Amino acid sequence: MGVTWFENASGFLQVLYPKWNTQAAPEEWEKINWTEPDESAIIKLCTEMLAYKVKLCPTLVLSDQVMQHPDNWNPHNKVSKSVSSDFQLNEHWQAAAGYIDDARKQLGLLLAFTKKVSKIYFDMGGTVVTGTDTPGGIHSYPGAALHRELELFVEIGFTEMEALQAATIKAAESIGLTDRGVIDKGKLADLIVLSENPLTDIKNTQAIDLVIKGGEVYTQDEILAHVPNPADTFERYEKFIGEFEKIMRVQ
Repeated sequence: MGVTWFENASGFLQVLYPKWNTQAAPEEWEKINWTEPDESAIIKLCTEMLAYKVKLCPTLVLSDQVMQHPDNWNPHNKVSKSVSSDFQLNEHWQAAAGYIDDARKQLGLLLAFTKKVSKIYFDMGGTVVTGTDTPGGIHSYPGAALHRELELFVEIGFTEMEALQAATIKAAESIGLTDRGVIDKGKLADLIVLSENPLTDIKNTQAIDLVIKGGEVYTQDEILAHVPNPADTFERYEKFIGEFEKIMRVQ
């Protein structure tokens, strides 16, 4: 079909177990060894995927947050505190948490398989990039969730440099962008300045001192000052819903 991009590695799983899908009967789920996936079968499939130059975006943080609930990863920084006041996001996540048992059975069980596939495919020379599926799942903090994704990449065996490349130059190349993802003459100078070295500890990507965007230098406080307050957000939301309902009535 010409598909060369996979998220969550669910497509890989369905090739190995054709009768399985997220809505499959319990007996189909039970046929799969979720904690110790068939490595030989994964290698065989990855070899085929390499021939088609498939890109894999595992979005590990999505399943990881489900598995960690209610002790979800939270950076407890200015971004997450800003998000905590967003009623729409929190309403969405609270609703999702109401189905946590079902979510664990689906997204949670996929985590071990996705980790295994991601590392094997990368070691074989495949393109594996970071992603988060924000705001899907539970507490997938916009922007900030990428920091947790980087941590998970390192946890499964990527070096700190390899994880950073998966979020920058490799990610850009995977979608055909050649003007970003690397610090070089003639490239877009959208970058962050850190106060700690992420090559010694990947968690240091959170030690953001400055943000450079469009040739301007900002502090995090300056950027967050432009985030609409909850009242303005709610007003815009209500306006959008009203306009959407009018359109639907016309149709």
